[in-house]
Amino acid sequence: MTHLALHQHGKSRVRLGRIWREGNVHHFVEWMVHTMLESDMEAAFIDGDNTGMTATDTQKNTVYVVAKRMSKRCTIEQYAVALAQHFVHTYPRVSFACLK
Repeated sequence: MTHLALHQHGKSRVRLGRIWREGNVHHFVEWMVHTMLESDMEAAFIDGDNTGMTATDTQKNTVYVVAKRMSKRCTIEQYAVALAQHFVHTYPRVSFACLK
């Protein structure tokens, strides 16, 4: 029987710009985000069933959505933690999220 030891998929070079407005002061950041997810996707390779896979376009759009939800100014590290938690808690097949 075939066994897939590890499956990773991701999206690289997602360009993200975010502005937080605090009165007359506007804080702008520009980050280049790379996502890499480990997931239980053995069925996609063995049976051709990709149900539950987090597609690369979904990963890219999630980068933007999570940034929009960060209502207060944050560091790249705080953002990365929020994004990783979103992937792991929202998609049941994702067991690990690596962000750069």
